[in-house]
Amino acid sequence: MTRFKCDYPQCGRVLERETDKGFSCSSCGHGAMREMPIRNTCYYCGAPIYDNVDPDSVTQCWKCTDDRVGVIGRGEKEKGVEFVSTADMLEKASKEKTNWGEKLAEARKRKGWPQSLLALKLGVTQPFVSSMERGINPLTSAAYDWVRENELSEPIQGIG
Repeated sequence: MTRFKCDYPQCGRVLERETDKGFSCSSCGHGAMREMPIRNTCYYCGAPIYDNVDPDSVTQCWKCTDDRVGVIGRGEKEKGVEFVSTADMLEKASKEKTNWGEKLAEARKRKGWPQSLLALKLGVTQPFVSSMERGINPLTSAAYDWVRENELSEPIQGIG
């Protein structure tokens, strides 16, 4: 899949197509649809990021951002609290974040899994699993679900 953008300044239409050849813009009729260069990739999932991003920064795509923000929203619902600001959220969630990170590490070790295997299961990188376990990053929705499913599971012999 290739992303294209109309080169006519007043249009700016963006489309994704299976082809890599440019074509005329059917929206404005003035411009040509040109392939957009990939400016960066998501640190967590490797998805391409096309514009509005510093090419030299460590960044994440909208899907990974949505996954992380969704975790915060679910935390508000589960705990019956509302976070007023980022500082407020960090203060209220710091113990919870560390606790869930420890639960993730304990469940993974009980199963006898290395971080790399858990990363494959959760669809993230091994460094991201490490940062979740240490409480640096909040758990993804998939990680929360995995902890809940595996909190009381018996260790699996011969893996890891």
